[in-house]
Amino acid sequence: MSEINVIVDRLNDLPFQLGLSLASFDEKSPFELLEIVNMVMGYLSDVHRVDLRDETPERTINRMMDFLRQLNFKPAVEQPAYQQALLQGDPNAIYPMLHWMLVRLPDLKKRAYLARFLTPFEVPEHMFADEEVAELHTHLRELQEAFKEAHRGLDKLTQAIISPGEIKRAIVQMEEDKEQLIAKIDALKGRLGSLENFREMFDAVSSLRQEQDEQQRLGARVREQRAQLSRAEHQAEHMAQ
Repeated sequence: MSEINVIVDRLNDLPFQLGLSLASFDEKSPFELLEIVNMVMGYLSDVHRVDLRDETPERTINRMMDFLRQLNFKPAVEQPAYQQALLQGDPNAIYPMLHWMLVRLPDLKKRAYLARFLTPFEVPEHMFADEEVAELHTHLRELQEAFKEAHRGLDKLTQAIISPGEIKRAIVQMEEDKEQLIAKIDALKGRLGSLENFREMFDAVSSLRQEQDEQQRLGARVREQRAQLSRAEHQAEHMAQ
């Protein structure tokens, strides 16, 4: 699929849903292309949810360039040339960058969130002669390291939580298995009522006991999965607050 096809498909999908055709996207003016770039950036970070008409073009491009550096986007040309092309709304500059962002939305959203707290704060070297500045800078670095550790811990906790959807599917499957077992038990009970041969009766009773044990195990698993689902939903609600 071509670059422009991918861009249009992603812009028509959630969360943007622009309803574009290839022709309508191709007809976008330079300013409209920059508005789309800004919309995607605004999805990645609330900082970029601004109206371009409230900014000067130079301010807009500087903001976008800073954000692209945070996201670790590497333009195909040198930065001054790319910045000028972006300022002019050049599709040759915008299309590759849009494509790069749109196919990486989840990862870039996380990167943008972390960048708000972990982007190095540049301090001129001569200012470190001031003891208070040096202490504040050291404290900032310590806080950033603590944030990294806390976020790593959150990532591990999130990965450990089983999706409520997966638990619900497991419960449905086990309920179906349980119904099948009940049907087998009822059939075996019916056979026991008409059996005269002891050996056959013994085998049937053994099978009945095995099926009843399996039913009990399934019942216990269903109760365990329901409890796990309740805990997962509670954790998800707590994390969303």
